[in-house]
Amino acid sequence: RGAHGADKSAVGWADACVRACRCVPASEPASQSANMAAAFQLPPASRRQIFRSMMKDKTYAKLLQRQVEEVVGALLGQESAVRYKEETRLLVELCYEALARNGRRQTVGQEDCDLLPCVLGGARGHAGAAPPSRARLSLLVLFRAGLPLCRGRVARVVKQAEQACFLFFFVNGVFPQLAHRLTGVTFCSYDDIAKGKPSEPHYRVLGLLMVAGGLWRKVFGSGAGEGEADAAEGQGEG
Repeated sequence: RGAHGADKSAVGWADACVRACRCVPASEPASQSANMAAAFQLPPASRRQIFRSMMKDKTYAKLLQRQVEEVVGALLGQESAVRYKEETRLLVELCYEALARNGRRQTVGQEDCDLLPCVLGGARGHAGAAPPSRARLSLLVLFRAGLPLCRGRVARVVKQAEQACFLFFFVNGVFPQLAHRLTGVTFCSYDDIAKGKPSEPHYRVLGLLMVAGGLWRKVFGSGAGEGEADAAEGQGEG
């Protein structure tokens, strides 16, 4: 029954993609629509689409956070609004990520950029992509909201991992953030433009240059600075 339910969910998700891409009428027979969904393969989303959707979601979340902070300031005073700014950010991000998704599990930014969240199909990659489960999406939301709350040495490790994920995202175009890599959630596209130019070699070259620059700074430029930071952190903890 579990496998049958997963198959129905995947078909429904793909059916929604087919309707969005090909404007299939809602009155079309379910069997015909399901056959189209089974044969339909969504291309991987471009780096441009993914990056734009992230910027859009960040902008929308900041607008919402500003409104909530104004309400908190009006009710509890500006001092309390400043004191609980991080808690407000966490609450707003959780609400935005959890409540702003539509029936196809898209955020507003992803819907604007014609993206669908998906989980890669093993060796088949995007050709065997399936919709992420609600549990996986919930874990993604918790990671995205919770990782910035880390402190001390853990925060530095998380920051370095985030930077590495972002650099390699420009190279392979799969996981833009650490939370996406940890949960295995990436994106397909139902935009016709993405079907014609999936490789984006200029982004790959930029990503390789950024990785090379990061390695150069790591090996030749930041050893002394990191040593001083470690010493200062150790004195602070002591």
